[in-house]
Amino acid sequence: MQRFLFLLFSASLFLACEKDIPKLVISGQVNNPAGTEVTFRMSDSTYKIMLDSTGAFTLDIAFDSAEYVTFMHGAERSSLYLMPNSDLKLELDAEMFDESLSLTGNQAEPSQFLLSKFLLEESFPDFRARRSSDAPMELIALLDSMSDTKIKLLSELKIKLPETFYNEQIESIKYERIYDNSGLVSFYQYNAPDSMPQDLAFYAYQQEIDYNREDLLATPYYKRVLESEISRPFTADLDWNNTDDRVAYFTGLAEAAQTKISNEKVLASIIKSHIDLYKSYIEISVVEELLGNFEYLYGAEELAATKEVLAQIKALSPGAQVPDFTFETLEGENFQLSSLKGKLVYIDLWATWCGPCIAEQPSMEILVEKFQNSPVAFLAVSIDNTKEPWIKMVNDRELAGTHVYAENNWQSDIMRHFVVEGIPKYILLDEEGKIIIQDASRPSGNIAELIESELAKMGA
Repeated sequence: MQRFLFLLFSASLFLACEKDIPKLVISGQVNNPAGTEVTFRMSDSTYKIMLDSTGAFTLDIAFDSAEYVTFMHGAERSSLYLMPNSDLKLELDAEMFDESLSLTGNQAEPSQFLLSKFLLEESFPDFRARRSSDAPMELIALLDSMSDTKIKLLSELKIKLPETFYNEQIESIKYERIYDNSGLVSFYQYNAPDSMPQDLAFYAYQQEIDYNREDLLATPYYKRVLESEISRPFTADLDWNNTDDRVAYFTGLAEAAQTKISNEKVLASIIKSHIDLYKSYIEISVVEELLGNFEYLYGAEELAATKEVLAQIKALSPGAQVPDFTFETLEGENFQLSSLKGKLVYIDLWATWCGPCIAEQPSMEILVEKFQNSPVAFLAVSIDNTKEPWIKMVNDRELAGTHVYAENNWQSDIMRHFVVEGIPKYILLDEEGKIIIQDASRPSGNIAELIESELAKMGA
């Protein structure tokens, strides 16, 4: 009898504990779906959920703290703010996406604000398109007006929003305006240095920046502002195709960050993301040296994981054999990298949504034409979320070279093998499929000189 009572008590305790676990439940409906799944990307997890035959899905997970979450379907994405113990209903028509996306139910108000804010921003004038025509202070006035409009929308909903979220959004809107103002300064710095505005009000935003707000690290624009302003003094003449310039930028930002930032969590966030983003673009010994200077910012497991990735990158040294990756052609057939054996292979990792990738296309066309009678293959590997925009762009623009598609985009075999964190990314292989350089110059750079040198070694 006592054993039975003990088991009954234990079962009750287990059920009570199970009941107390905070959860997040989202039942959803996607009409006119653009794919077979929806994705919720969170700070430490990504959930991919298959749609049923009617376009319905359910997400039911343990969820113990509020956070900003990226919702994705097809080639589209949107930002949500999800909270523990929420029971929500998501509805979407994939053909209209942002205009149709809605989230209702318990604790849906923060996400509803983010969706409304996005649509409001869609109605604003194209600020960046006006940078070449409007007077500088007219653009500053436009930025202030757009910021005020977003704050007004937020204030109208204040009573329905959690205080923490409301305060975060006030700061987020502020730093979004600062980011645009900072970008405007960069525009003049790079495109019209002789016409840099002299009005001090143009630079007033710099006095608003607090470099030590760890509470703002999760907001979308705060870190971008810090990185932009910290690096400004040494980016004016930066040539990303120049190895020395890349190293100067990589080490310079880290050194400058230490002089600007005293809060260790903010400094850690900036340094870690800087190393993570550029580790594949800088000589690995330089990356290792910088990591060594900032090891104190890492936990033991985090440091070990970072060193493991750097070791993986180090293995991508000249002469390393590349696996025989399989891709999909425009016609839906398999394409093996090994089919290009006997030729130099210049690989372009890109996507249709990547502005810098598209900007390189004219230079790529020139490059392909220059080597059309040489044993050189130009392999453009798309990592688009879906094949449709890739197929359309290649066909509409009649892009030169060999075009293939990598399944699973960022998680595809080639992206994981080369530890790619950003695109465009260019790689040059020799005629045996071995690495010549895993961080090759862009088509607009001096890659033609290296290709000619390698062809000479082949006697071609």
